[in-house]
Amino acid sequence: MHKIEPDTAFTKEKVSKEKAQGSLIKVAEKLMVLVGVLGQTLYYFQAYKIYSVGSAKDVSGIGFGFSFFSLVCWLLYGILIKNKVLIIVNIFAIIGASLTFLAIFLVS
Repeated sequence: MHKIEPDTAFTKEKVSKEKAQGSLIKVAEKLMVLVGVLGQTLYYFQAYKIYSVGSAKDVSGIGFGFSFFSLVCWLLYGILIKNKVLIIVNIFAIIGASLTFLAIFLVS
C-alpha cells in the first residue's frame, strides 16, 4: 500500500489562517466588550440624572422593567454558551439598570 503524505504547504497555510482568525477574534472580543460597556452606560447616566434632579417623572419604570428582563435573559444566555463578552457586558448593564430602578423608587 501507498502511504499518502499530507500536503505540508496546505497544512501550514491552514494553520496560519487559523492563527490569524484566532487573533482577529480576540481583538473583536475586546472591542465588543468596550463597545458593549460604553453602550450600557446609558443606565448609569439615567440613574445619575434621576438622583441629581430628584425626579423620575419622565422615566418609564415599565420600560426599564422590560429592559432589565432582557438584560437578565442575555446574561443567562451568555453563561449558558460561556461567552465572556455577553457575560461582562450584561453584568455591567444589570448593575446600571439596578441603580436606575433604585433611583426611580427613591425619588418617587
